[in-house]
Amino acid sequence: MKHFSIIFTLLFGAGMLTGCAARWVRTPVVDQRDMTVSLEHKIADKQVADQQFNHPFNIDAQNLRTLLSQLEYMAEPMIYGKPEQKPVFQAVEIDRLVPALAEALSKADANQRVRFVSYNRGGGLLFKKRRRTSGVAFVRPGNHLNLAFADVNFEILTNEMENISRGDEFPDPLRIKSSYTPIVAPDYIEHALTKKGKPYPLWIVADLDGVPAPSATAATAEALSGQPATPAAQPVSGSESQPGAGVVASPPTTETGAPAAQGRADWETRRQENREKLEYLKELYESGLIDEAEYKAQKEKLLNQL
Repeated sequence: MKHFSIIFTLLFGAGMLTGCAARWVRTPVVDQRDMTVSLEHKIADKQVADQQFNHPFNIDAQNLRTLLSQLEYMAEPMIYGKPEQKPVFQAVEIDRLVPALAEALSKADANQRVRFVSYNRGGGLLFKKRRRTSGVAFVRPGNHLNLAFADVNFEILTNEMENISRGDEFPDPLRIKSSYTPIVAPDYIEHALTKKGKPYPLWIVADLDGVPAPSATAATAEALSGQPATPAAQPVSGSESQPGAGVVASPPTTETGAPAAQGRADWETRRQENREKLEYLKELYESGLIDEAEYKAQKEKLLNQL
């Protein structure tokens, strides 16, 4: 009987703690195969927690697009070398996220933040890999957009996709104090600070009034280079280009001889992909996983694609 009382007390205490624990309750806004965007509010002590967000908020879509396109992160090298600075979002992700995040922020109330999960395909050598970027967004008074990431281009297996519940909890991005993929942002964006004054690696705060207009960004690039600014090429899905890779043809040009922006982006993408494949093929040969004949045959196929 004594043992029963102890067990009952422990179970009752656990139930009380579970019932009092804070949790986030979501309301879907956009639910697609490659992206989900939801509103979520925090329940603590059976009441909605007061957040005092500046919501609903009508964000300028062009400002949001500019901001997302300028976010980068430090990615660990695939095999060896130093970390590389890469875009957080691919162009196709930005096209999906901008209208969805803008809609969610316009529907949120003062206690709701926006939760987003975006999937992309990229970062592989011979094969592109499925990756996930997730986090929360909210606006504080003063037009300060907060973006806090739970993960950035986190690699997931294809067969894991079916097991990922869209209602599963992820680590609260506002509590992450260390990361292998810290965010790198332009000057008008700052990192949120911990109580000890240290920057959160994945939580950034952007002054929306300070987001540069596209024309201003182009003018800055022209002033720094001393050359007339040219239209920036939109990143291609999966593109992680690096200069000086392998033997390649010249980039495509327009009738006037100037490189075509989209053509250059496509060319850079093909160049990088073939370089990665050639490097990986060489590693397979040198490690004895394929013989010389197979190595030469596959190498010739890749070179013919150039």
